[in-house]
Amino acid sequence: MCGRFSRFTGMDAIIAAYGIDIAHATPLRSYNIAPSQEVAVIRRENPLVLRDMTWGFIPFFAKDLSSTHRPINARDDSLTKPMYKYAIESRRCLIPSNGFYEWKRKGPVKQPYYIRHEEEELLSFGGIYSHWTDPVSDTNYTTFAIITTSPNEMMAEIHDRMPLILHKEHIGTWLNPEVGYSEISSLIQPYSGILTSYPVSTFVNSPNNDTEKCIVPINDEDIGKEEGQGSLDDFF
Repeated sequence: MCGRFSRFTGMDAIIAAYGIDIAHATPLRSYNIAPSQEVAVIRRENPLVLRDMTWGFIPFFAKDLSSTHRPINARDDSLTKPMYKYAIESRRCLIPSNGFYEWKRKGPVKQPYYIRHEEEELLSFGGIYSHWTDPVSDTNYTTFAIITTSPNEMMAEIHDRMPLILHKEHIGTWLNPEVGYSEISSLIQPYSGILTSYPVSTFVNSPNNDTEKCIVPINDEDIGKEEGQGSLDDFF
């Protein structure tokens, strides 16, 4: 699962890092990006474009919002199912991130951890997106989900899933809409780069909290001693 992540690198740096041609996106900088928020996402439209999308996937065949499940993650073993089949073939996207959060159960406590690249490089999450128009209001929605896969060795200590993180040399292939699922399926695997993780305050549990405190490490002896930050179950 990937239910929260951070992106505090400035928009200009992201544009430069990925060689983006056009940016039609809000310069959101956040230490605590949560589901249902608008996020700047990269996709190839010939040229490479950065666009705002809402986190929570609505399939193109949805009938209405009230009865539609809006997953924030798409499991690697479900990508050929009707929900995602069209998107994984030709509507793949990339979500730049400075790091992500995962919660590990320690007795009665769900302890948040922050996971980032060891050298603090941007992480490139592989995702899928969809266009949908509400037949009642005629409102257009562009939404996305982050693909998750099995954990690598480090993540296995925290959780049994992790976001798909793509290496730089695979980004071009991933974003090419003319390359089908059979050709990119080998890229969907646990990340082989070097990640680091550490416990952070339960301050991050609330999506209303969005400051650098979210990513500040806490000492192991302080785990389970915090109060008043809310239960994670209140926010998912």
